Amino acid sequence: MKKLLSVTIKIIIRIVLIIAASFLVLIFLYGYDMANVMMTNFGSRFKYELGKIYYGRDGEKAANWRKKAAEQEERRAYKMTDIVHFKQAKESAKAGNAESQFKLAGMYYRGQGVKQNYAEAVNWYQKASEQGFKAAQEMLDKITEYEQIKKSAEEGNAESQFKLAEMYYRGQDVKQDYAEAVKLYQKAADQGHKEAKKIVDAIHFEQTKKTTEESQIKLAKENQIKLAAMYYYGIGVNQDYAEAAIWYGKAAEQGIADAQYALGGMYYDGRGVEQDYAEAVIWYRKAAEQGIADAQYALGGMYYDGRGVEQRYSGAVNWYKKAAEQGFADAQYTLGGMYYDALGVIQDYDKAFNWYQKAAEQGIADAQYALGGMYYLGEGVKQDYVEAMNWYKKAEKQWLLDLKRAKDVKQKLADVQYVLGTMYYKGEGVEQDYVEAMNWYKKSAKNESAEAQNKLDEMYGYDYEGS
Repeated sequence: MKKLLSVTIKIIIRIVLIIAASFLVLIFLYGYDMANVMMTNFGSRFKYELGKIYYGRDGEKAANWRKKAAEQEERRAYKMTDIVHFKQAKESAKAGNAESQFKLAGMYYRGQGVKQNYAEAVNWYQKASEQGFKAAQEMLDKITEYEQIKKSAEEGNAESQFKLAEMYYRGQDVKQDYAEAVKLYQKAADQGHKEAKKIVDAIHFEQTKKTTEESQIKLAKENQIKLAAMYYYGIGVNQDYAEAAIWYGKAAEQGIADAQYALGGMYYDGRGVEQDYAEAVIWYRKAAEQGIADAQYALGGMYYDGRGVEQRYSGAVNWYKKAAEQGFADAQYTLGGMYYDALGVIQDYDKAFNWYQKAAEQGIADAQYALGGMYYLGEGVKQDYVEAMNWYKKAEKQWLLDLKRAKDVKQKLADVQYVLGTMYYKGEGVEQDYVEAMNWYKKSAKNESAEAQNKLDEMYGYDYEGS
């Protein structure tokens, strides 16, 4: 028996060595991709022959092996086609055809017909863009945006971690990767990102589900708020706001604070229920009184806008302050604005500065811009142009990331770029530099700032639109 086993092992080792040697020879003669296709063909043929052996003995196994052979043959055909298309695109791209350069870049970017290579992808996108191929420039912008978001996420910015998670989850401008998305959602949630936290809660629940949909729903009913989240986000079931509202309602009636806040949000947005601000206030208040910072901030907003309740700035300040004291960054920024503008409180620049600073340090771009303004004007703090520029640049960096995702960011970005241009123009906090000032004014003008365009006209008779 031992002798037979030894002989068998030797035979297997020889077969593996022969296959490996054959693969290396094919790589040398035809290149890696073609060699891979040829070896795939060998594998599919082997599976087909196995199917023939089982035919007449075990119909189910025979059919199974032939099916595998067919599937592998189909994949081989696709690979072969991709390789041919890649070679054709490369020849045409080298000859200077912009469309082929764009196509070749895409193949490198996706790893289609060639080993994935982002550096080569960028190289060919740039070549196509230089020839005026607009789609290539759009791809370069997307890649640049992705790299900026990725860098910011790696630096620990919760909002960027959430955005990057969304990109991986949807396969937006990157290869879809659910595992990476979940990791990033978790990182953002750990820093208190409210949307990330909701998604992580729903994902964690889905991971505990049983194998059938029926058992999943049965298990979820034991935890109504998580079932509601599943319906709200469409995780494990079809997205259904009306069904989500029902389950949030059941949980809210039992006094679950997170459900009360979520239900308030559904009445506010009119999702799954008829929009009703008064009802939203009722549920926000119930959650806020239980200490939910999100709900306290939302309720403050209702008092600020006079929605579902009589407008009262002092009421807004009361709830904003409760949320801010829990470290809720948006509430800290908003409360800073209330003290700055004397809304519901006596004007107090020191307190405004304090709350703006807390929010700015948590990465709120609006707070960073406001803090820069206070350093610039010396309000609530000793005037310091260097610190002003530091905070202005932090805000500008974040708004650049948000530019393509939020319509209201463009004006903010134009404003901060104009201010930075003015500081370089006047030499405030930096050495006076007209060239750098012009660069910032150009950026601001590109974002439709009339002030920046007027300044460029004044400096050099520069027409942005005509440049």
